[in-house]
Amino acid sequence: MPTNKKKPGPRPAIPAATVDKMLREQHIKSANDATALAMTLMLTVLLDKYGAEDYIQDIYNDWNKLAEESLEGRVKLHELRTVLREEYKIKI
Repeated sequence: MPTNKKKPGPRPAIPAATVDKMLREQHIKSANDATALAMTLMLTVLLDKYGAEDYIQDIYNDWNKLAEESLEGRVKLHELRTVLREEYKIKI
């Protein structure tokens, strides 16, 4: 028995600018999540393995200050990475 139901029309296209914005927001969220996980690992190692209880708040505060200086352009992360690699043999 035939039905008179109409098929739904095509979905409206999402503007490219909206897609780009959604992708940027997701990339930022992913980067923030990865950074939070890295900080969690590092701070936990400092506490559990190196007894940094007396210093952990200062370390955390200094980390945030350095991050702000990097965002403001006063500190270059690639230069910090170079120092770690050349002077401390730490490859990140």
